[in-house]
Amino acid sequence: MELSLWQQFCNRLLGRMLKKRARANKELSDNIIKGKLDIMPEVYIAQTVLITIAVTAICALILAAVFFPEIGAIALYEGLMDPAIDNKCFEWVYWNKELLDDSLPYQGCPYYRTRVFPPFAKVAIAGVFGFIGPFLTWKMSGKAAATAAKKRGDKIEKYLPYAASYTAAMSAANATPGKIFRSLAMNKEIYGDVADDAAMIYRDITLMGYDLITAMKMAVDRAASPWLTEFFQGMIGTLTAGGQLKLFFLNRA
Repeated sequence: MELSLWQQFCNRLLGRMLKKRARANKELSDNIIKGKLDIMPEVYIAQTVLITIAVTAICALILAAVFFPEIGAIALYEGLMDPAIDNKCFEWVYWNKELLDDSLPYQGCPYYRTRVFPPFAKVAIAGVFGFIGPFLTWKMSGKAAATAAKKRGDKIEKYLPYAASYTAAMSAANATPGKIFRSLAMNKEIYGDVADDAAMIYRDITLMGYDLITAMKMAVDRAASPWLTEFFQGMIGTLTAGGQLKLFFLNRA
């Protein structure tokens, strides 16, 4: 699958630097395959790093806009008069015209005070944009592959019973495993992500030239659902023991 412009940019900027470390991360590589993300591990980590940097920069700009002295949002807020004393100052100005001083705020009203931004709000804003935002971005982006693998596994488990029944019916009609997987692969709208795994097995057998057992072992490694893994391992066990797949499919249906 061709990389998007964003992924190409991330790969060119950091991909070569992260390649060795990323490909050594077996768990990440497995999740990328199981989640069917169709990118290399170094591209995944590179875009995670750059997304985190971008979010951190945005958070820093927000903090600057809020806390910058004199022109920041808090400074402007605290420069405004507290509305709670507006009536008091209005009455004082009305009854004490001889004491007015235009050089002082509100003509020298002794009750005059400005607004105070709540300290807890300052701490909350600093915490959210200074730490929580960038940290959550890093964690969520880093776990996107695992999340995708889990979601795909849930989808597979939803359609697997129907696919198992279909394989049993095809096997009862004396269809070969290759034909069974090809037929599953051509019915994605019915069998969902199970069809994708079947398509890859059929590709490995017909295009890559692997034997059925080797293709099944490769399918076990990339299966996103433990139920699908068990199903494939059962097929491998049946084949290596010299059993009949027809009986296996009928028993699993």
